[in-house]
Parts: sequence; structure tokens; C-alpha cells
Amino acid sequence: MPAAAGSGKSVLTAALMAGGWKYLSDDTALLEDRDFAVEGVCYSLTIKQGGWDVVSRLLPELPRLPVHIRPDRQRVRYLPPIMRQADSRPDERKVRWIVSPRFASSGPPAALKRLGRAEALRLVLANCGWVRPLDLETIDRTIAWLDAVESYDLVYSSLSAAVEAIEAMTMKPQAGAGRGL
Repeated sequence: MPAAAGSGKSVLTAALMAGGWKYLSDDTALLEDRDFAVEGVCYSLTIKQGGWDVVSRLLPELPRLPVHIRPDRQRVRYLPPIMRQADSRPDERKVRWIVSPRFASSGPPAALKRLGRAEALRLVLANCGWVRPLDLETIDRTIAWLDAVESYDLVYSSLSAAVEAIEAMTMKPQAGAGRGL
């Protein structure tokens, strides 16, 4: 779920976890060079103070977790990873969807918009870090990979509607389907 900081990614991830989704990582996931399979980096899910009430209704253990103050002075709680990479099967590591969520309090309950290849590439390039400099071959391979991945923009004002939209989107029949974040 590549998106700007403060867009609601972590709260949406917590809601999906509460619904049974497996969790790989917050903020960092590695894509393998040869096939773009995802490998999670087991960071705890960071829930900022503004999301505590909402996430506590979904994951009641959150209020019992310690409060930390980050260098940017934000008060946060960290939900430990529920799933470790060793628990995943190879078919669960294939990226099937890219969803860029954005919470908008005055927006629709949930609106998924399919992104074209150029928009998806722009999204990935703007929100994903690269370990090494990009060259034309890597960009060409990334474009070819994006052709096989469904990419969406998700604007939502209702967390439950956003979860329902993602659930509906991922229930389409696909080979080797598994659900994971």
C-alpha cells in the first residue's frame, strides 16, 4: 500500500489484520530482483495517536501497549508483526494488487479507482525506495511487472467500507490466491 505519510495506511492495515489478513511489514517491503516477489521486513505496525480509538475497537490489545514518542514528537504505539516471512508460502509472496489508500473525512465511504500502467508506475516511483540506482532495464522490468498487477487508488471516509472494497477487489478468482499485506 504505497501512499504518503498520514494517508491512513496503518489504520487500514490494522483493520484488515482484524479481519484475518496476514501482515508482513509496515513501511518497508522488499521486492526480489528476479520476480518482484515481496519479502516483508518485520517491523511493528505503527499506530499514531490519532488512530488509537479506531484501532482499539478492532484490536483491543492496542491500549495495553506502551506509548512511544518518536523523534518527530508523534506519540505512537507499535503493534508487533503477526506473521513472519518464514510463515508465508511462495504463492503468498506474489504481488497481485497495489492499493494506494487515502483517508478523506469528507470523501466517499470508499471509492476504488483502477490505475493505468503510467499512473501505477508514477505511484511506485514516488512512494517506493530503490536500493540501487534505477536504470532503463530495471524500469522496463518494473513496467512489465506492473502490467500483471492490478493497481488502485482508494479514497475512503469509512474504514469498514474501505475494508469491504478491498475484500471485494481481492475476491476475484486468481491463480494461487492468498491474502496478505
